[in-house]
Amino acid sequence: MNRFLRSFFVASLPALVLPACSRITLNIGGFCHDGEPRYFYVWVGPTGEAPAACPEWATLQVFRLHDGPTAGSLDCPSCTCTPSETTCLPSAEWAAVPRSCAEPPDAAGVFFGATDNWNGVCSTQPSIPAGIECPGGEPCAQSMVVGPPGVLAAPCAVSSVGEPIPSDPPFTWEITALGCVQEERVERKECDPYEFVPFPEDGFLLCFETDQEVCPTGYEPSFTFYHDADDDRACTPCSCGAPSGNTCSMQVSAYSDAGCVSELGAAVVSSTDPEVCFDLPDGTALGSKRAALVEKTDGACAPSGGEVTGSVQAKEPVHMCCQSFD
Repeated sequence: MNRFLRSFFVASLPALVLPACSRITLNIGGFCHDGEPRYFYVWVGPTGEAPAACPEWATLQVFRLHDGPTAGSLDCPSCTCTPSETTCLPSAEWAAVPRSCAEPPDAAGVFFGATDNWNGVCSTQPSIPAGIECPGGEPCAQSMVVGPPGVLAAPCAVSSVGEPIPSDPPFTWEITALGCVQEERVERKECDPYEFVPFPEDGFLLCFETDQEVCPTGYEPSFTFYHDADDDRACTPCSCGAPSGNTCSMQVSAYSDAGCVSELGAAVVSSTDPEVCFDLPDGTALGSKRAALVEKTDGACAPSGGEVTGSVQAKEPVHMCCQSFD
């Protein structure tokens, strides 16, 4: 379209009546009428399709703004936990009872447990003389009932593998706005109120910046673009949960003498058992006992952390009202 037709057609458009002045935050040159806001030719579209430079009819680039920040990848360290070390404690709950292990456990017994902090070595405290009778005239020492060993589960140690690795760039933009003006009009510095606004070409819009929420009639669509974005994403710290799965098994033995030589009975009791029972000769003397480790299983802790937190937020907004000539 030649200049005469272009100027005639533009002059005939009522939408080109320029709105009142706006606050200019871009502080850049653009086409203007005396006392009116600056105008820019603006291409808006997907960032991957944005022109590399302004067109030949408006060669001076005055801004390249964006919208739709999209976070890139952030590879966080992997979190692991060492096993939870298990310490097994011999049970202090020993009782000689006046019944066999096959009979219902409804009879009270005589305490045969160890003192505090017993480590399982041969112990003579307490002892039970032979022939001790329980209420009802029954020999007290007919069987031995022993409770489960105690389990101490040490905390797991946390470790992380690697460092946070963000993508390059850390974020991208979905939308790009390329703003251009005609360089000769910027150099002129003064506005000619009789100059017309040329047609934008190649998909460009005619836009002006505004601080108003609503654009004037005829200036649609409106856009908000951004200069930059803040990326506050980070990786959550690694940690370990409470240990679980720690178990112990111990062999418990009772002896008639004070030196843990003449064994009367023995059984293996696990930390997962409610108790264990082994039979004794009726009315026997109980002189000593011993508890020996059979097996222990270290526990495990569930790792947590190493997750991305935060987001990418656009900042430094620029609001524009635009007019399309499509």
